[in-house]
Amino acid sequence: MECDICGSSRAWRKARIEGALVTACDKCMSHGEEVVEEQPKSDFFEVREIHPNFASRVRLAREGRRLTVLDLSRILGEKENILSKIEKGDVIPSADVAARLERELGIEILCSPSEFRIKTKPVAKLTIGDVAEVA
Repeated sequence: MECDICGSSRAWRKARIEGALVTACDKCMSHGEEVVEEQPKSDFFEVREIHPNFASRVRLAREGRRLTVLDLSRILGEKENILSKIEKGDVIPSADVAARLERELGIEILCSPSEFRIKTKPVAKLTIGDVAEVA
C-alpha cells in the first residue's frame, strides 16, 4: 500500500492525522496516532432448539446409566415429576434443565435447527399431460 502522506510504498498502518483517517508509513505515523480497528462484534448468536426426540433420548440415556428418575432428580436438583414429564414428552425442558441433562447424561438434546429435518413425502413431478386439456 502507498502512504497517503508521503507516497512511500511501505505504508501499512491506519492513522488519524489532523482528523483524517489515512494509511501511513512508519515515518509519517509520528504526525498522528495509530488507529486500531476492532473486530466488529457479531449481533448473531447461535440458535439452539430442543431436538424433536428429546424425551426418548433422555429416557434411554438415564436407563443406560442405570439411574431411576428419582436418582437423576437428586443429581440435577430438579423435581422428580418434572423429569418424569420430560421423559414422557409432556413437558419441554427449559434451556437450563436441558443443558444440565446433556452434561449429566452425556447426550445432546439442544441442537441447531439444521441438525434435524422433517421428513416429507416426495412430490410427484407433473407432466404436460397432467396440466394440458385435450379438446
